Parts: sequence; C-alpha cells; structure tokens
Amino acid sequence: MMKAKGIGIALALAFTLGGGSLFALTPTFAQVQTDFGQFADDIATTLPAASTTGLNWSSAYIGQLPHFGIGLATGFMMAPTSGLDALANDFGMASLSSALGGYGGLVGIPIPAAVVEARIGGIFLPFDVGIKVGFIPNQANLGNFLPAGMNLNFHLYGIDIRYPLVKEGTFKPAVSVGLGFNHFDGYFSSPIGSGYTVGSVYFPGSTTPHTLGFSAPDAMFKWNSNAIDATIQVSKSILYLLTPYVGFGATYGISQAGGGISSSMTIDGSAMTAQQASYIEQYYAATGQTISVDPNNGFTILKNANGFSFRLYAGTSLNIWVLKVDVDGVYNLSTGKLGMNLGTRLQF
Repeated sequence: MMKAKGIGIALALAFTLGGGSLFALTPTFAQVQTDFGQFADDIATTLPAASTTGLNWSSAYIGQLPHFGIGLATGFMMAPTSGLDALANDFGMASLSSALGGYGGLVGIPIPAAVVEARIGGIFLPFDVGIKVGFIPNQANLGNFLPAGMNLNFHLYGIDIRYPLVKEGTFKPAVSVGLGFNHFDGYFSSPIGSGYTVGSVYFPGSTTPHTLGFSAPDAMFKWNSNAIDATIQVSKSILYLLTPYVGFGATYGISQAGGGISSSMTIDGSAMTAQQASYIEQYYAATGQTISVDPNNGFTILKNANGFSFRLYAGTSLNIWVLKVDVDGVYNLSTGKLGMNLGTRLQF
C-alpha cells in the first residue's frame, strides 16, 4: 500500500532508537508490565485522532453531483513518549526523548497511516460523502522496506458526510459540518535480542520470586479503535490557486491498545507450563492488573481508552486546475501533541 516505506521507518525509529545492550540489567516483571501499560495508554488515547487521517480536503464542501474527486493521503499523529521512554530503559536502550536531543517529549511517537480516498457530491440535497481505505496486510507485501525481523500491518477504513452551512461566494467562505466513522487497527513487532530476562515474578500465596526468561523476544504492540468524528470546517479559495482552511474536530473513540513481549518463555530456566502462566495471571489480577500470559507466545497487557478527544487543524491546498495538493497541521487538544496530513487528488 502507499507510503509503506515511510510507515515502516517511522515505527522502526520509535521502537529501536538508541541501540545499546539489552542485557546490562534485569528489570522486575512488575516494572516491565507497568511500562507496557503506560505505553498502551499513551497510544490508546491517541488512536481516535490518528484514525482521522484521510478525507481532510481543503474544500469545506465540494458541491453536488457531478462534482467528485479521488486521491491519496498520508499523515501521522504524535503520541506521548513517557511509556516508550520507560520501556527503552527496561530494554537497556536510549530513550526516544534523549535520542532526539530532548525534543522527543515535545514531539512524540509518530502513529502514521495512509489511505486511498474518494469524495462525491450528493444528489438532490446539498451534501458530499467521502470514503477512505488503507491497509498493509502483512510484512511480505513490504519487501525490504522494514528492517529484518520487523512485522507491520494495519487497516484504516472510514466514511463521512458533510453538509454546507454556508456555500462559498465572492466574499464569503464555505462553512460545513461533518459526521463520520473511522476504524483503525494494526500490529507491529520488532526483535529485541535473545536471552532477555525479567525478575521478581510471583505466584499467588507465595513470596518466592521467580525469573521469567524469553528465548527470542520481540517487543510487540497491537491496537484497535472505532471512532465517531464530528467536524466543522471553514475554507475560502484565493484566486483559484490556493484554498486555505481551518477546522475543529471532536472524536469519540472506543479504543484498545496492548503491548508485550512475544516469545516462548521459561520460569527459572525451565520451560513454562500452562499452570504457571495461569498463576502469573492470577497473581497480577489480584493486584488489579490485567495481563494475558501464554507459555509459547509471551505476554500482553491491554488497555482500554473510551472517550472524547478534540483537535484543531489548519492548512491549504495548492490548486492546479483539477489537481489539488493538500497539507495541514493538527493539534490534539487532548494530548497536547501535533500531527500532519498530506494528500493529493484529482477533484472535478
């Protein structure tokens, strides 16, 4: 799919900056679990805004049939870095914030996406409808775009409808309101070495600490978000060459994000049994923490984030007859992070 290379590079950067030895220290299992939980929280709260990549057309309203357009779009939304920085310390790596000279905390973790998009004017009534589709089914489709051992897939689908409150005139801008639905899910994993261990793993009713070992671990992350998005947008063409626009979006997302280590596991040097995996789940469930443990596939921590997020966006398109090139910046009011979108389309 389009921009696969850029997506792979962005995620690879977020997960692997800093290098260094993974095995200079053995963090406690509780610490690793907490940090994966924070990372999942950071991403889950960003997913609703990230799902709005695509259909960010400069024209607040394109008009009724026969007006239509089709194009490509890519973009990203930054997520907070606190969880990833903590995990980097657990894995003996430099944090993203320090690797970027302290600007990582200001900028964030890029969550990128790319879509094919289309929009068509309504029949009889003044409205337009947009649809977008983006996916990477598996790493095999990426060729050599990702470093060896990394895996990435995602799906992003969306639809919206916009209604013009004010149609553009000689001295007045176009104003529209919109309502849409977006679905965004994906999976990413990256090798973190071999022989990785975490300590202070406990079973119910016991104070004896155990050591959890991973034979060939991958740090993994998966996400899923369904979001309803409402927007209001203002735009005005200038000499037919530029169409600046500004808008506000409110998104209600039902999102889940999870992180963990994918690998076969050992307890105190011996292969983990299904009973021991159940003991670990029971112990941490009693402390109010949710974790899924599989002796052959590692552990995963899932976090839910349901609620509203709000964003401001502004940009312009360069109009060369029917060719439109859009660029805009986004500010996520809910996380204080930035995003950006770039699109090109043929609009008639």
